[in-house]
Amino acid sequence: MSHSDSSPTEFHAPSVEELQGLFPQLEIIELIACGGMGAVYKARQPQLDRLVALKILPPSVGQDPAYAERFRREARAMAQLNHPYVVGIFDFGQVGAYFFFVMEYVDGLTLHELIRSEEMETKKMLNLFLQICAGLGYAHEKGVVHLDIKPGNIMLDKEGHAKILDFGLASLRMGGEEETAKEDLGTPDYAAPERYGNGGKVDHRADIYSLGIVLYEMLTGVIPRGEFALASTQCNMAPAIDQVIETCLKADPEERYLGAGELSDALSTACRASRRQQRAGHKAGTRRVDLATEKRKEAAVSKWRLRLGVGLGFALFLGGGFFFLRDKVEVEFSSKQPESEIGAARDRETAASAGADSGGEKAVKTKSKVTEAREKTSEVTATPDEKSKEKRKEKTGDKKFGQVVEQEMKKIERLLPEQKSGGSEIISSSKVKEPSFSPAVRAADDHRIDEALLDVPVMHLEKDMELVGHAGAVHAVEVSPNAPFVATGGADATIKFWQSATGILLQTLPVPGGPVSSLSFSVDGRFLAAGGAVSPEITVWSMAERKVVRTVGSSVGRSIRDLAFLPDGRSVVALHAIGSEKKDTALRVWNLSTRKITSELDVHGRTLDSLAVVNGGAKIVASSLQAGGALCYGVNEGKILWERKDLRGAASVSKDGRFAHIGNQTVQVANGGNIHQEVRVQDKRSVVASGAGEADFYAVGLESGKIVLRDARNGGRIAVEKAHDDACLAISFYPDYSGILTGGKDGKVIVWKVLP
Repeated sequence: MSHSDSSPTEFHAPSVEELQGLFPQLEIIELIACGGMGAVYKARQPQLDRLVALKILPPSVGQDPAYAERFRREARAMAQLNHPYVVGIFDFGQVGAYFFFVMEYVDGLTLHELIRSEEMETKKMLNLFLQICAGLGYAHEKGVVHLDIKPGNIMLDKEGHAKILDFGLASLRMGGEEETAKEDLGTPDYAAPERYGNGGKVDHRADIYSLGIVLYEMLTGVIPRGEFALASTQCNMAPAIDQVIETCLKADPEERYLGAGELSDALSTACRASRRQQRAGHKAGTRRVDLATEKRKEAAVSKWRLRLGVGLGFALFLGGGFFFLRDKVEVEFSSKQPESEIGAARDRETAASAGADSGGEKAVKTKSKVTEAREKTSEVTATPDEKSKEKRKEKTGDKKFGQVVEQEMKKIERLLPEQKSGGSEIISSSKVKEPSFSPAVRAADDHRIDEALLDVPVMHLEKDMELVGHAGAVHAVEVSPNAPFVATGGADATIKFWQSATGILLQTLPVPGGPVSSLSFSVDGRFLAAGGAVSPEITVWSMAERKVVRTVGSSVGRSIRDLAFLPDGRSVVALHAIGSEKKDTALRVWNLSTRKITSELDVHGRTLDSLAVVNGGAKIVASSLQAGGALCYGVNEGKILWERKDLRGAASVSKDGRFAHIGNQTVQVANGGNIHQEVRVQDKRSVVASGAGEADFYAVGLESGKIVLRDARNGGRIAVEKAHDDACLAISFYPDYSGILTGGKDGKVIVWKVLP
């Protein structure tokens, strides 16, 4: 927690020794900041072995007898805020004359200090602003208004993530959001006009006004006061950014953006306009040059044109017209050459991808075979009529779940492919054929490919049904191996089973370990493993009896970030959060029969959030959603086979086990090498979920709530849909790849059809 830029008042912060006597449950370390809204101390909770921030409010604010009740009401609402871009509140109350909050400790700079201390790239500033919008929008949805948004109340942790401080404290001082601001005007430079007691209602739109001021300051380094220059003239942004800021700063709240989400969308549109402007400027060869340089260039061009004219005239005079015309024809032909090269290169790339094989089988299918396979699938898949779809949301209850399981279990041996002994083949790097890149699709200004230029198959997503029932974010979705039902789990500490054909809720099971972070079916569908979001336990459920038959890992680590059954059906691999540091991760393979660890890897200082099992379980690919990189772990070797620090995003592995999809990039499982260039994507939100389709496509879920189908051969975007109101946290393909199941932070589960 860094020093605030709030102006100090007559309130004098108590000493560390004085405060220690009031809070024996904490170890008070030092005073961090003191301002008009109280004082903040760095402290430690010995029982949980973690650092916290203790904020005490001035005794004067609680002199009103009604204040204590208002404090409890507002503090309880603030404590419910659980968002990565909002500082969490662990405890609150009153000790002596002081009302207090025990909050998440953030070791970093304030945005105020960052703006003043260094020049930050516009791109990074905008990304931070979008994070602030996400955190603020989440709080508004929960009914909590900040009313003092400013750079001094926004922290940046060591990983560069925004953290909004002091939610609701200004509201406490002014007596709630329904009243006009007579007691506290916030920081004048950032306060909305209605805060000055003009009789208007003060609500969440006052925060939108403050965001407009903050955005201008982040882009230009100055606070807009009186007559100020347009932001686009002070930074590398298109004029569209001026309209975004102007809308935020409307005097009438009704004319501002409705919420932080709408502001975020408008800013994203402005960013795309800026990128188009920059690309256009780059193609035209525009650069910032001084007048003297420009004049020198013009003089040189004029001189060159004069010499060329004289030379050509002399050549024609000597009868060299034939050669001149021949050269002209060749120049005109070469100007059209790239278009033909594009087609030829794409044809070569398609042929090379289709020809790449392992063991005599084609590793990458062509578009026509994908379509053919899907058409065959659709012939045997029943499609419910539209009338039954409307009733799906209303049908709930424990309807014949045991019968469904027993009937489907009898079909498993017949439906599942024959299992080969000896585990999976480890493909050496010498067997992997590198596809060639088409120079025609390379970006002109950097090494990445523009996804709009890539050749991808024609496919689209269609929403089939929505499964409603979870109270809170859905972190895990899984389709049983032969798809009679699906399992979902999330923040409400339940696992729900739904009939996949109808969407009927079959059963809800409470999870002893609390909120669910991940789920995985065994290859035969008889067992389901669940990982805890706040517990180190891995619980294994029998699908026939619907009860827990195994519990492992209860004394190891702090929580489970991701897990998966290995194909042998007797082992589970899990990513454990270990130690006191959030970045420490352990990858462990558990034998469920003996409840012992058979292989493990401790990764200190890096966060691994997502894993995928390569056929046979000989290798595990693990990745970080943020900046921890990616690696491939050899289970038999007990060591890292390769690692890439430049990759980030959720991971999945192709059906044949040759390719790993990490974020928007596809790499070889054998050696971690790219099979296509990095793609410049339109939506740059983090990839928080990934699912592998057939050999030539996969799906990713984004922090923005979108689901995107991508071509595995070149990274191109095949289809995109807005799946959830908030982050799309989980993805699972149906076994025949005709459908996708997604779970979101908004608590929804959605089934999508994948159509050619």
